[in-house]
Amino acid sequence: MGDRKTGQLSRDQILRLVLTALFAAICFVVIWLKIPIGEQFVHPGNAMCILAALLLGGVPGGIAGSIGMGLFDLLFYPTSIFKTLILKFLMGLIAGLIFHYGKKRPQSRPQIGLAAASGLSLVFGLWILITYLGKETKELTLLMPSLFLLILGGVLAVILAVSLSTKKIGHVTLYAILGATAGVAFNVAGEFVWKTVENLLYGMPFNAAVAATIVKIPATFLNGSFSVFLAVLLYLPIRSALQKAKLDSMLA
Repeated sequence: MGDRKTGQLSRDQILRLVLTALFAAICFVVIWLKIPIGEQFVHPGNAMCILAALLLGGVPGGIAGSIGMGLFDLLFYPTSIFKTLILKFLMGLIAGLIFHYGKKRPQSRPQIGLAAASGLSLVFGLWILITYLGKETKELTLLMPSLFLLILGGVLAVILAVSLSTKKIGHVTLYAILGATAGVAFNVAGEFVWKTVENLLYGMPFNAAVAATIVKIPATFLNGSFSVFLAVLLYLPIRSALQKAKLDSMLA
């Protein structure tokens, strides 16, 4: 905390503010590295938001993602800005809250959450794959998300099995994975609900509104799966580097 007598910020608080601003800039810049998937695209912005949440906490991470990706939408997709500001903030907040809750409670069991995440990922991956195989015209936009979700579910299942049989995966790492997965899952669900409501407000019948949303959701699944992997893979070495530099006191 800052100095109550002088009202000055501490060194760690200043560094956290600087890092929050830096991550907001990174979230904005990395969206330019987008990969088109049909009419949608995949980008590392969500992963950077999750990474900020793991390092700095849910609120700074959410603020960084909201500002960075919100600014991008303001410039190029102004009709989506309110959705981005809300969903990205909550994505970072949820990821950070779950991670730091578990990090401070070594007796808790992240395996339960990982089992649920693995099961849901595999179910949705299979559902999208079955939908893809059932179409006369095979659409790559459906196949790629299904593969990523199946891979994500499989990887989470392997991580769960290893964590239950050995001590090679630490408690903090398990919660980093769980936090990242939960934040991304919220973002996917939020995108689905938001787009469905938008379609309803445009006058579409409910079934048509849901169908129109489903067409655009595969890229969101793909983006989410990619974000979980990238955020956790970056978190571990960055945390280690900050600890070696004796800067870990500014981490949440």
